[in-house]
Amino acid sequence: MAAEANSTPSSSSCRDRRWKYDVYLSCSGDDMPRSFTDPLDVALTGQGIRTFRFRNGEASNPPVIFLKAIENSRFSILVLSRKYAHSIRCLNELEKIVKCRKEMGQAVLAVYFDVDPAEVQKQGGNLEHVSVDHIKKVSNWSAALLVVPSLPGWHVRDRYKAQNIELIVKVLWALPISLHEWNSKLLEKKKSDAVKMIIQSLNDNEKRIFLDIVCFFKGMEKKRIKEILDCYGCCPCSAIEVHIENSLVTILDNKVMMDRFIEETGQEIVSAESLGERGKQSRLWLTHDILDVFGNNKVTGCAERLSICSSISFSIL
Repeated sequence: MAAEANSTPSSSSCRDRRWKYDVYLSCSGDDMPRSFTDPLDVALTGQGIRTFRFRNGEASNPPVIFLKAIENSRFSILVLSRKYAHSIRCLNELEKIVKCRKEMGQAVLAVYFDVDPAEVQKQGGNLEHVSVDHIKKVSNWSAALLVVPSLPGWHVRDRYKAQNIELIVKVLWALPISLHEWNSKLLEKKKSDAVKMIIQSLNDNEKRIFLDIVCFFKGMEKKRIKEILDCYGCCPCSAIEVHIENSLVTILDNKVMMDRFIEETGQEIVSAESLGERGKQSRLWLTHDILDVFGNNKVTGCAERLSICSSISFSIL
């Protein structure tokens, strides 16, 4: 059994093997509310997705049980919280998951539950709580934590967890069965399709403001965005709350932020409106596009909004 556990399977055996579980949920039992992990687990199993996770009261179980379950899972979801790296069990799981991702091509998703990705990464250099018995593993745990920010994932706020659970399940259900297709590019494509569905469900005002944020206002203070959009009667307050509720944007240090893939998906939608003709786009946000369109008199539509050097935004009336 030991030889089997330590062997590295070939790519063909990875594709052909029979998985015992579809998803391994790695989460802390200390600060991870059951109001999120339990409904997520139920939603996944309700779609026929087989899951395995640690449950409170199972601390006495041998660690090898959880590590073997990770190895026997098609992919893993890291539910990252403020105390995730304070758990030796979670750190061991993370190390194993990163190893399976590298050696077996296991797909890994990250869910940031009321925590900033940068905060999770910093935990890699702040492991003073580790006992002497585990000190030799600190470097491996720190290295594993550094991988986390590069993983595709979601930002989940406690009060909007239901909507995020629905999105997570939709993306997992859309993934293909073949392991060799489970790579980050395909995963982002499937996730982008799910995000487009959410964007299309917005009303006209909510969608217009979302695309404005995508093209011009990402990283700007929420108050300043409201001041600008209020001038045009866009009713930004309620719209931004809808964006937050649907995990399209997050608020960090009073600034409106969004994941890279959401930003790119929104920009794709704007470009698609004009079939790639910059002169017909409703929004231009790149300086060279603005100079080309207006400098060469290519305006064939009505560019509603422009942005120059990302710090200046204005409208053509």
